[in-house]
Amino acid sequence: MGIVEGVELSGELISKIEIPDVVSKRLGELNDKIVEAIRSGGFDGKTIDIGVLPSDLAFLKTFFFLIAEVDESLQFLNLCLMDLDKLKSDPEVFPGSDPFQRYKLIVKSYMYEYARFEDIFGYLLIFLERNSYLTKKERKNVRDEFYEQIKPMVKIRNTIAHDSYGWEDHMTMEITMLRSAQTCGMALVDKKTGSKLSWAGELGKLIDEKRPMLLAEGRGMRTFWSMLIADLTHRFVMEEKF
Repeated sequence: MGIVEGVELSGELISKIEIPDVVSKRLGELNDKIVEAIRSGGFDGKTIDIGVLPSDLAFLKTFFFLIAEVDESLQFLNLCLMDLDKLKSDPEVFPGSDPFQRYKLIVKSYMYEYARFEDIFGYLLIFLERNSYLTKKERKNVRDEFYEQIKPMVKIRNTIAHDSYGWEDHMTMEITMLRSAQTCGMALVDKKTGSKLSWAGELGKLIDEKRPMLLAEGRGMRTFWSMLIADLTHRFVMEEKF
């Protein structure tokens, strides 16, 4: 649970990637190199020239940057989940569009970011190939296997990129009516009960239905990467790569 801009968020989120202790300890040495470079004038305002790193630190730096890429994408997924929570709490919290349009944008953003894991995995495989852990053929086979695992979510991402995603699964009759009423500047009231049809009620039900699926996919990806990073770290330490 957390608070974002005054809105209480009760929805669960995706945990951060835990950096293995051995990586964290060696990163201290890399940080010392960066500080030393800055103090000696190696910072030009944009980049830091730390010179040629020892092979073990250079290997560690690349591996850590890949971990950081994974964690950044997981945090972007969390931002989307948090925006869904805000939208559920207050459908008018995001100005400039009707609440359903904002919902679509958030879901699309989540799908796009999720698909980035395929790119990051590709970078990791190139890193492993360059360090003689995989042949080119093995790299292709492993990447194809990974793609098959995330294919359902990538397929959704690809279809929404061309605006052909089946939003009818999300667009209930009530939401359709609310969008039409908002366009015409009208309100919808039940003649029998006198209750007003509201975005909060209808969009809230939609988010409650769809959010768990997004969360589960994100957590599954986080588990995959956590296990992979732990396994690679163990192997690299045993081989004294860093």
